[in-house]
Amino acid sequence: MLKGTLGWNKGLKVISSFFTIFWSILTIVAIITEQELPGIIFFGVFTVFCVILTLYLFLYKICVYEDKIEIRSLFGAKTYNYLDVTIWCDNCIMISNLEGKELARIAYFFDSDDIITKTYHSFRKKNNIKYKYISNKVKYNYYVKNFSIFGLIYSLVMFSIFLVILIQEKENITDDLLTNYIFLALGLLILIPSIVGVLAYKNFEININNEDIVFKNWLGYKKIYKIDLLKYEFTGKIIKIILPNKKTKRFLYNFLDNKDLLIDHIRN
Repeated sequence: MLKGTLGWNKGLKVISSFFTIFWSILTIVAIITEQELPGIIFFGVFTVFCVILTLYLFLYKICVYEDKIEIRSLFGAKTYNYLDVTIWCDNCIMISNLEGKELARIAYFFDSDDIITKTYHSFRKKNNIKYKYISNKVKYNYYVKNFSIFGLIYSLVMFSIFLVILIQEKENITDDLLTNYIFLALGLLILIPSIVGVLAYKNFEININNEDIVFKNWLGYKKIYKIDLLKYEFTGKIIKIILPNKKTKRFLYNFLDNKDLLIDHIRN
């Protein structure tokens, strides 16, 4: 039975629609008045971004049922059965599988989003369901992957703009040398951390065992430390692990899967 349907706040939809119209008009004016190609590309990129964002906000919908939650978006629909996931609130609503891998995150910009947690906890109570950790691994979540992929796409766009300008202005390249290479620099600036992010999403993990903790970095190299030789701090947003050599490893809480396993370990 459907308990309720949620969508993005109306205010965000209005703002997004306004910027879509605004950038569309600028792009059309730039084309009609035959502005320089870099300017048209610049306006066009922002227009496409605003159109995609607006479609996403209007099409995104969360259907809350008695035994499941269905999230529909521009990119398709996904269903999460309450028996297969855990749902909890921590600055936002997070959905994870029983191994602690985060599957979805729902911001508090949604109208009446408390219906999600109320329905979920009601289902657990009714069916007497208790969960426990079945994985001892902490990894980076899909937000790291998504940001990194966005960075790679952004870099590709910057490189493409640089090449287009280079080809169009080849006869006067010395006049626009600085402008051209700004796009190249922006692409390179984002490309490097994006590559690191993709590798970190794939390789990074923290294995928590009975007597030791195994750290694997973004390149896959491992280091093992005895649990009783480590110190921990948690500020609410950053997890700090102080190593025996006094060096500190810092991790953003919201970018980790199975983070509560690590937090419970710190508090114990």
